[in-house]
Amino acid sequence: MLLVVALAGSLIFQEKLHLGRNSILGGVLIITGLYTVLWGKSKKAKNKNQPAVLPNNSDQESTEVAVTPQSEINKDSAV
Repeated sequence: MLLVVALAGSLIFQEKLHLGRNSILGGVLIITGLYTVLWGKSKKAKNKNQPAVLPNNSDQESTEVAVTPQSEINKDSAV
């Protein structure tokens, strides 16, 4: 696909094709970067679909917390 784009650009827009060492290196870096980004996005999407698993530590004590609304606290102190 990249070759088709390069050839079309040279034929339609009269761009010069450079096949030197720097051009090849630049193309390899661009393609490597593209595939690295796509790999990272697919890995992130896979991790997002998997539910988080919490360890079951039965050795630890559990603590209950009671939450009282502020309005009930004000009623008790006014009486």
